[in-house]
Amino acid sequence: MKPTILATTSLVLLGSFAVAQNQTPEVPRSTTQVLNDWVPNIEQLLVPAADVMPEAKYSFAPGAGEFSW
Repeated sequence: MKPTILATTSLVLLGSFAVAQNQTPEVPRSTTQVLNDWVPNIEQLLVPAADVMPEAKYSFAPGAGEFSW
């Protein structure tokens, strides 16, 4: 019984390793492809936030010393 279980387990593991080895590697994406995915996602987050913000706050500018590094 034990040799049968060991043999079956070994075959399953070796078979899964063989399948994993035969997969083609993923082609790296270009900067343009990445940005084409990234920009719409950011837009979906930014536009609703801008729509909720009161129009009177659009003229906000930090005062002297608020952003001093």
